[in-house]
Amino acid sequence: MYPDKSYLYIGDNPNKDFETPNYRGWHTYGIADRGFNVHSQNINICRPENAPKYWLNSCEDLISVIKL
Repeated sequence: MYPDKSYLYIGDNPNKDFETPNYRGWHTYGIADRGFNVHSQNINICRPENAPKYWLNSCEDLISVIKL
Protein backbone atom coordinates (compact mmCIF):
# COMPACT_ATOMS: atom_id res chain seq x y z
CA MET A 1 0.00 0.00 0.00
CA TYR A 2 1.03 3.55 -0.61
CA PRO A 3 0.59 5.78 2.47
CA ASP A 4 0.24 9.01 0.49
CA LYS A 5 -2.64 7.69 -1.65
CA SER A 6 -6.40 7.48 -1.14
CA TYR A 7 -8.21 4.22 -1.74
CA LEU A 8 -11.77 3.69 -2.90
CA TYR A 9 -13.58 0.40 -2.31
CA ILE A 10 -16.89 -0.52 -3.90
CA GLY A 11 -19.05 -3.44 -2.83
CA ASP A 12 -22.59 -4.58 -2.35
CA ASN A 13 -22.58 -6.95 0.64
CA PRO A 14 -22.54 -5.13 4.00
CA ASN A 15 -22.17 -8.46 5.80
CA LYS A 16 -18.59 -8.85 4.62
CA ASP A 17 -17.37 -6.34 2.03
CA PHE A 18 -16.55 -3.23 4.03
CA GLU A 19 -15.06 -4.20 7.39
CA THR A 20 -11.41 -4.36 6.29
CA PRO A 21 -11.49 -1.34 3.93
CA ASN A 22 -13.16 0.73 6.70
CA TYR A 23 -10.51 -0.42 9.18
CA ARG A 24 -7.81 0.68 6.73
CA GLY A 25 -9.40 4.11 6.33
CA TRP A 26 -10.43 3.67 2.72
CA HIS A 27 -13.41 5.46 1.14
CA THR A 28 -16.10 2.79 1.01
CA TYR A 29 -19.15 2.88 -1.27
CA GLY A 30 -22.00 0.41 -1.34
CA ILE A 31 -24.13 -0.16 -4.40
CA ALA A 32 -27.73 -0.31 -3.19
CA ASP A 33 -29.65 -3.41 -4.19
CA ARG A 34 -32.17 -2.77 -6.94
CA GLY A 35 -33.28 -6.38 -7.01
CA PHE A 36 -30.30 -7.76 -8.93
CA ASN A 37 -27.71 -8.37 -6.20
CA VAL A 38 -26.61 -11.90 -5.40
CA HIS A 39 -26.64 -11.20 -1.65
CA SER A 40 -29.50 -9.55 0.18
CA GLN A 41 -28.79 -6.24 1.88
CA ASN A 42 -30.36 -6.23 5.29
CA ILE A 43 -28.62 -3.07 6.47
CA ASN A 44 -30.78 -2.90 9.60
CA ILE A 45 -28.78 -5.73 11.18
CA CYS A 46 -25.43 -4.64 9.78
CA ARG A 47 -22.76 -3.68 12.31
CA PRO A 48 -21.53 -0.09 11.83
CA GLU A 49 -17.98 -1.23 11.03
CA ASN A 50 -19.35 -3.40 8.22
CA ALA A 51 -21.42 -0.66 6.59
CA PRO A 52 -20.05 1.43 3.74
CA LYS A 53 -19.46 5.10 4.49
CA TYR A 54 -21.58 6.06 1.48
CA TRP A 55 -24.38 4.40 -0.49
CA LEU A 56 -24.84 4.74 -4.24
CA ASN A 57 -28.01 3.97 -6.16
CA SER A 58 -26.16 2.62 -9.19
CA CYS A 59 -22.75 2.17 -10.73
CA GLU A 60 -23.45 5.28 -12.79
CA ASP A 61 -23.39 7.30 -9.57
CA LEU A 62 -19.67 6.59 -9.35
CA ILE A 63 -19.06 9.24 -11.99
CA SER A 64 -19.95 11.91 -9.45
CA VAL A 65 -17.65 10.32 -6.85
CA ILE A 66 -14.50 9.83 -8.88
CA LYS A 67 -12.46 12.96 -9.37
CA LEU A 68 -10.04 12.67 -12.26
